[in-house]
Amino acid sequence: LYGEPHEVIHKENGCIYSLDPSKVMFSMGNRNEKTRMVKMTRFGERIADMFAGIGYFTLPAAIAGAKVHAMEINPVSYGYLVKNADLNGVSDRVDAECGDCRNLLKGKYDRAFMGHFESLNMLPDILPHMKQGGILHVHSIDDITDTIRAALEESGFDAGETGISVNRVKKYAPHRWHIVSDVVLP
Repeated sequence: LYGEPHEVIHKENGCIYSLDPSKVMFSMGNRNEKTRMVKMTRFGERIADMFAGIGYFTLPAAIAGAKVHAMEINPVSYGYLVKNADLNGVSDRVDAECGDCRNLLKGKYDRAFMGHFESLNMLPDILPHMKQGGILHVHSIDDITDTIRAALEESGFDAGETGISVNRVKKYAPHRWHIVSDVVLP
């Protein structure tokens, strides 16, 4: 980036994102994944976005009619999350909180966005908050289906009854992929 750091406005798939790219992360490579999530989102469902950032997945889901509990630990990203919910006219559908998602989860969710490569470690935290038939979207590097099944079994779920589909998001490194595993709980 050349020049003085400053905020920019990025428009994508009907969402407006305000951000300072020198202070927060924004990945253009996740565009198709955001579109895929919107197509899966059902009006009125309750979603946990455990690593909300500036609203990458929160905003499209809220625009689609979901109620999103958006949790972000970085105060700068959290500020943009709140600002972006307002810019997109969805503040009434976004319950944004700043802090560690493990301490902020509450109630039951239909769906959870787990958009961090270490999110598998958070399965024991989110599982008690998922409704029967709920869907987890677990981000990882490479396919971790077997590891997810083992973690579910350890948490008391019948992994044989759990549907897991694997979606490639983008290349991460040579022979490595950013993956999202869609986990449909029994």
